Amino acid sequence: NLSNLMSSIGHLERQNIFLRLNALAADGKAASNRLEQAVVSRMAAKASGLFLVASENWTAGVEAISSAFIAILDGPEDDSTGDRLLAEAFLMLRLADAAYLQFLQVVGDIDDEVAGGVFPDVVFSDRDDAASFDAELVAALLRLSRTLEERHDVAVTATMDPELIADPNGRQVLQADEPYAVVAVVTNTGNVGEALVEVLLAIVDSGQSLNPIELTALIPFLEPDQAVAVEFNDLILAPGVFYELRVSVSVAGDATLEDNVFNLTFSTIDPE
Repeated sequence: NLSNLMSSIGHLERQNIFLRLNALAADGKAASNRLEQAVVSRMAAKASGLFLVASENWTAGVEAISSAFIAILDGPEDDSTGDRLLAEAFLMLRLADAAYLQFLQVVGDIDDEVAGGVFPDVVFSDRDDAASFDAELVAALLRLSRTLEERHDVAVTATMDPELIADPNGRQVLQADEPYAVVAVVTNTGNVGEALVEVLLAIVDSGQSLNPIELTALIPFLEPDQAVAVEFNDLILAPGVFYELRVSVSVAGDATLEDNVFNLTFSTIDPE
């Protein structure tokens, strides 16, 4: 729930927080839609209206928290826009809680069959944990929480098909009698989605006497923690050549450049 989420600020990844806020908002919208479409008797009209006010304000408050968090995390440090939005979001939640408490009072005077059952004592702005819903404190904690900052980071590894084998001297070799493939695995190790990730493949011979093989592939989108395999197929090599393979990826602001490049050296042999 929202109270657990708010009390975990500073310990959760940015992506996790926004996924949970989006889920809460979606649940609230679904509840509001069901209420708007429900047929309500005159006896239950006031209670239904209060419940709808609570549900809509809960949803609007959660959505406003998302907007406030983005403004605080991504805006200039001296900009108080996010702080103001967060204070307004918490006010919406408190208004929703007040409407729901009124709903409970009204529905308590209605016949159980008309009311439709027992309703829980729900609050979004937790009265027992006021600090988690203090806009100034939460904004300050967000600014101090490095785990919530956007972190762009992709990594790449690669394998060859057929696989390389080791010769008696321990060198990596490949028979040059058939087309082969390079399979690059690109992983988003950051906490934000990455669009249009370009994968570059280059194969050059150490003597630079042959034309290099240079290919590119584009990954439309990579979610955080998602890994995608990219295949470069039907590659032809000359026999008896020492090659260098390089596969690279990059995104703007990449936090760790060391894992953006995969290098491999190998020789080709004539099967005859």
